[in-house]
Amino acid sequence: MTNRIDFDLQRPLPPIAVRSEDWNFDEKCNFSSQLYNSIYYSITMSLVRELGHARTYEIHAALLRHHQEHFFLEGLRKLGLHREHTDAARCAKYHCMSNAVGGVRTGYLVENDRKAWLFYFPHTPDNAWPGQASVAHSRGNMLSDYQGWHSNNGKLLGNSGLRYVATHFVCDGDPFDGGYFEDTGVELTADDLLIERLGEEPPADLEIQKTHLDEEEWPAERKAKALRNYAVTWVADRIWSVLDSCGEMGDDIAQKAIQASLFAWMPRFRAAVGDATTDRPAKDLAAYIALFHEVAGIDSTILEGERGYSLLLNRALQSFVGGDVSQLDQTRFSQLLGRAWNAVGIRMGCNVICDEDGKHWLIQS
Repeated sequence: MTNRIDFDLQRPLPPIAVRSEDWNFDEKCNFSSQLYNSIYYSITMSLVRELGHARTYEIHAALLRHHQEHFFLEGLRKLGLHREHTDAARCAKYHCMSNAVGGVRTGYLVENDRKAWLFYFPHTPDNAWPGQASVAHSRGNMLSDYQGWHSNNGKLLGNSGLRYVATHFVCDGDPFDGGYFEDTGVELTADDLLIERLGEEPPADLEIQKTHLDEEEWPAERKAKALRNYAVTWVADRIWSVLDSCGEMGDDIAQKAIQASLFAWMPRFRAAVGDATTDRPAKDLAAYIALFHEVAGIDSTILEGERGYSLLLNRALQSFVGGDVSQLDQTRFSQLLGRAWNAVGIRMGCNVICDEDGKHWLIQS
């Protein structure tokens, strides 16, 4: 007998017939989560197509390590897990909870003081395509996750005996990706911080747990913001990591992947903010780009001019990247995002220009 899995649902997008001005805060954040997650997956699959699996996983591991350096220890505190009495439980609950607030289906199971299981269940958003991305990957995809982050938790916690053991992979036909954190009590070498024990099952008499956040510390608005910020920061870091790792080729990979997502989301943007009563595509496109940023938590102002519209933002998308970003990479980030939106604009009979800092856009017919 194996552990029972509850196949729970994820939240849907706001109804198509409801305009964005009538969305509540939770609906705006959920729209943002699914929009930006689709871009993240699109870039990942573009890396696989252009560079192959092995190189993609190297880039992914480096991204995870970079993200961990800026968010792991602070995230433990925010989730109240610094109070956990064992590192194995602390880590399993962290990855379960931090990903759950970001919309990922997760679970955990604490077997004992030295062993705690972590489960990543297949992701199924409103648009099913990104949810199938894991099927195209080899084990290397999840192992790069574990190598980039999970295997390094012990170092950051000052525990040289903590490692991650991978046991299940969706690409192998398993119902989840996952394994467990094991506190061995001995100093491990770098090669022993991530190992595989395929097919090992958690104790059947223990129940898989889901995330339970304190309602006073995590009211609905805070959870909605966390859902939004999770997707936006991961996309920003993903774009930056491609630019940082792939040279000039990275600009093209990221741009085309973003374009693919934008074209897929155009019907949703039109339903949310489009104006079917006027033949002014520049006005619609300015509203689309504004919504793209506003659901990420970026305030915007649209000004009408003689030849089109100006969109002024209070911050640029690249400001969500963890750590310092060179001025050159900030400019590359802004320009590739502008070119992606311009590809949409051309199909609408418009031109889109984004300045070097990513905060001033021109949309002209």
